[in-house]
Amino acid sequence: TLIAIKKLAKKGEDLRVRLGRLGVFPNLLTLIVSSSTSQHDLTIQILALQVIRELVLSTKVNQEMFFQVGGAQIILELLGSSASSDRVKCMSIEILCILSSLRDGRREIANRSGVSFIVEAMKAGSMDAKARGAHALGLLSFTKRIRRMIVNAGGIPVLIDILRDGDEMAKLVAGNSLGLISACVDHLWQVAQAGAIPLFIDLLEGGNPHGKDITEDAFCILAVSEENALIIMDHLVRILQYGSLASKAAAADIIWDLACYRHSVSVVVLSGAIPVLVGLLKHENDELRENVLGAIAQLTKNDEDREVLAENGAIPMLVELLQDPSTEIKGN
Repeated sequence: TLIAIKKLAKKGEDLRVRLGRLGVFPNLLTLIVSSSTSQHDLTIQILALQVIRELVLSTKVNQEMFFQVGGAQIILELLGSSASSDRVKCMSIEILCILSSLRDGRREIANRSGVSFIVEAMKAGSMDAKARGAHALGLLSFTKRIRRMIVNAGGIPVLIDILRDGDEMAKLVAGNSLGLISACVDHLWQVAQAGAIPLFIDLLEGGNPHGKDITEDAFCILAVSEENALIIMDHLVRILQYGSLASKAAAADIIWDLACYRHSVSVVVLSGAIPVLVGLLKHENDELRENVLGAIAQLTKNDEDREVLAENGAIPMLVELLQDPSTEIKGN
């Protein structure tokens, strides 16, 4: 029966909603709660969790129905139970991740020690479980109070481990969650001191466009601290000098954003970025030149940066680029 319901749930949202309205959730939860530790009951429990996942996946009506019948509480109890297998905990995290999209779901997870359960399950779980847990923590991080809970539960080092050792998708999810946690000023130094900045640089150099976007967002938050900003700029300058073409373009784009901060004057000058940026104005790649020019255009708004740009020969090169066929380059 469970396999049949699972197959029906895969056929579309209309069938999923219909199954939910027919009252399938209380029956599934009863199966889960009444299961013993026998292999047969464990199989039933896992199948029931798989059915729940299919029913609540991308179907908000079912998510709310499942929550209203106490589903989140039972899933959290499974996650916190020492009797639950790794497979059960992995499935539970995935369901919690889905429920985290609901405001009431986030509140329930926070109020029932769910954050600690998720972090603990991530420490011992498979890489899939770690990635799902990281996704759940990212969704939960939209609330300042829960961000603090994640940090207190030891979430930062767990996410750092995934960002360092995970597969590509796990790294992207962990990096995104770390960036969201960093949005609280109190956590900036903790994320940076845990070693996040060089790992974000690795993500940037990995070539995945999502990795570049995640790194850019994280650095724009972490660079609120001038100490972090200088460390970030040192890494970006190295990429501008020795990185691949794609990573150079991405680094220039991030410098463009960081140059908007008030402390960018001292940070950019101290990092030695300006001579490198000016040198890249001669590069033949349009995307790289556009990003470099965007950064330079932003830097010209500060007196000290203007002086350093002029001293490094930027003016005649900029005059020459007024003849470039690219509208974007001419505009910058």
